[in-house]
Amino acid sequence: MKINPDCIRDILLEVEKHSSFHSFYEYAPRSLPSDSYLAKYDIDTVLYHIRQCDLCGYLFNTNWQVFEYVGIEDLTPEGHEFLADIRDDSIWKKALAKGAGASPMSFT
Repeated sequence: MKINPDCIRDILLEVEKHSSFHSFYEYAPRSLPSDSYLAKYDIDTVLYHIRQCDLCGYLFNTNWQVFEYVGIEDLTPEGHEFLADIRDDSIWKKALAKGAGASPMSFT
C-alpha cells in the first residue's frame, strides 16, 4: 500500500485529541464517530497507517485487536514533535508540495 501522508497526520491528530493520562484512543471501525479525522478512510488504510506510525515510533503502547479495535495509549515524544511540525494547515500543504512523492516520515 502506498503511504498517504494525510492519513498519517489524521491518525496523530486523532490520538492527540482523545488520549490523556487517564484514557487512551481506541480506533474501533464499527463505531467510529462521523466527526473523526479517520472517518474518510477505509479500515485497511487506517490500520496500515497506524502500523506505519507505530513502526516509526510515533505511537506509545499500541494494542492490536485486529477487526475489533486498536488501542493507542498516547503519542511518543517523537510523535508529538512531528505533529507540532505539521499541525498548521499552511505548513502541511507546503511540506506536501515540497516533498511530493516523499514519505511523511521524511519531513521530520
